[in-house]
Amino acid sequence: MVTTFEMACTEVLEVLKILPEEEYNKIPLNEINNLESKKDKNYKFSIDKSVPLDKINISKKAYAIILVLWEKYFASNNQKQKLYDILKDNYPKEELKKSQYSYNNLFPKKEKLEVTSMVPVKKEKWYKKIYEFLRKIFCF
Repeated sequence: MVTTFEMACTEVLEVLKILPEEEYNKIPLNEINNLESKKDKNYKFSIDKSVPLDKINISKKAYAIILVLWEKYFASNNQKQKLYDILKDNYPKEELKKSQYSYNNLFPKKEKLEVTSMVPVKKEKWYKKIYEFLRKIFCF
């Protein structure tokens, strides 16, 4: 199943609901309202509260949103630095994947086809063209 951004917002809001109140209050109300306004109202997602947070089955997009929220409102400077190091290490791998699976590599450009005419073209030497031109002028 393809997860949309709206579905991911719905998943994130459900995860935030099971946070302790003091942790939930660290997130500004405008962030939560933003997620609320963008959530998919038709998508039903529920979390079993007995399952630990790290075992909850959510989409990669929801993980990314949670990671951004964690980095902004919960992480210490040391944790942020570790996160940046991990992201920096993974960046070349992602760029390699992008270059390997780019549109140009999957669909290489075709060489221009040589256009040939249907009527054969008769090529004459330059001096014969001059001779024919003079012959027509002087009529000999």
